[in-house]
Amino acid sequence: MQKKLFEKKIMINEEVADSQYVETSSGSKSKKVKFRLIHEDFSLKDFIDKTQSEQILVISDVAGSGKTTLLTKIHEILMQKYPEHFIIFISLLKYVKELSEGVGESFTDFIVKILNYNKLEEEVLMQKYEKGKVKILFDAFDEISPKCKESTTKLFLNFLKNDKNQIVI
Repeated sequence: MQKKLFEKKIMINEEVADSQYVETSSGSKSKKVKFRLIHEDFSLKDFIDKTQSEQILVISDVAGSGKTTLLTKIHEILMQKYPEHFIIFISLLKYVKELSEGVGESFTDFIVKILNYNKLEEEVLMQKYEKGKVKILFDAFDEISPKCKESTTKLFLNFLKNDKNQIVI
């Protein structure tokens, strides 16, 4: 029996009727997303297995509750479990300046810029993205300014054009 490590509020996107959608918009493009709330004990490995098919996962709780620690552990497990994927952990607080300047149209250009990827890393990222083998974990979304949140939301929507990739916030 696996030990239950965390109790967190987890939001997972699910398909529902259009009238029940909450619309999130960025610029002229918009994407409709509906979340359901899961609040239960879980082991991280079970959590990762159960949420593999979900495109967006939002981990939410009060400040100081261990969200960053949880994301770090999820990142470690994903790196071990999916070595063929491109898995990126980004603390948004480190990139406030870049987010304030805007993210442009391309999620990959932004990632390459902030993480200083070379041409080979950029090529691998693009190949993995096209195959739906990219998972990005964004930390500190709740701690950035509204302008940075707007840029980050634009980044999310751009990234989600390939619906096989996954975001954990």
